[in-house]
Amino acid sequence: MWAVSEGEHEQVEEPQVEDAPDDLVFLVGAGDLNEAAILRGYLEHHGIYVYVQGEEHRSMLGMLGAYVELRLMVPAASVEDAKEVLELFYSEQEDVSGPEFRGTFRD
Repeated sequence: MWAVSEGEHEQVEEPQVEDAPDDLVFLVGAGDLNEAAILRGYLEHHGIYVYVQGEEHRSMLGMLGAYVELRLMVPAASVEDAKEVLELFYSEQEDVSGPEFRGTFRD
């Protein structure tokens, strides 16, 4: 990456992004990008790393993107905590007459 300062070009080191864990496992599917973003935000707020598999492909394919499944993936060591956090999330949604939980947990 290059930065411009006072007519000179200098190379700026890009920040290092922590690599995703190698042991990601499927937690739950999401119906659309909004639902995936909400669930990811809620889980990350509770300290659980989340990767939404299919997010980039769905965005790139436009109208055909709806056929790409969105899968929330979490580290294997965090899967039980993530299930508890999602159960809390969905119980809070029921209190405000929100939509029913559409996802399913897989063992």
